[in-house]
Amino acid sequence: MKELLLRPSSDRHRRDVQSRIGTLVDQIGAGELALAVGKQSPVISKYASAAYPHQMPVDILLDAEIRHGYPLVTELLADIQGYALTRKEQPLVIDHVPVSDSDVLGVMEEIGQLVAAYNAAKAGKAGKPFDLRDLQLIGREGHDAIVSISALLRGLGL
Repeated sequence: MKELLLRPSSDRHRRDVQSRIGTLVDQIGAGELALAVGKQSPVISKYASAAYPHQMPVDILLDAEIRHGYPLVTELLADIQGYALTRKEQPLVIDHVPVSDSDVLGVMEEIGQLVAAYNAAKAGKAGKPFDLRDLQLIGREGHDAIVSISALLRGLGL
């Protein structure tokens, strides 16, 4: 009979990794990532769910981090093991996707939605601070704008 060994990673480590994968998928968008890796959006979404018992396969994770432009999950994995990642002077150059006018218009639309959310939250405040709901909406729109700008920059090879 085989001896049962304790896993070196803890449940907490695995929950943290799952959470970071969820953040990665949220920041890229399940639909965009699904197209990039040739999977269905629900398949990608399940890897972002804390309720799903399995981790994202490493090949999809690599594609996701390259698309994101930052090794979000890999950074956590290194940290759990007592390491810190450092960036090479010249980042890995991946074949970039051509940028179209609609990509630029998409960035402008996202920035416009961020400005609109800010102005709507500011309206009628007369110098009073934003409430939590306002901040959450501004934060979501800001995040979407950052993702859109990042995708555009990646498309330009920057």
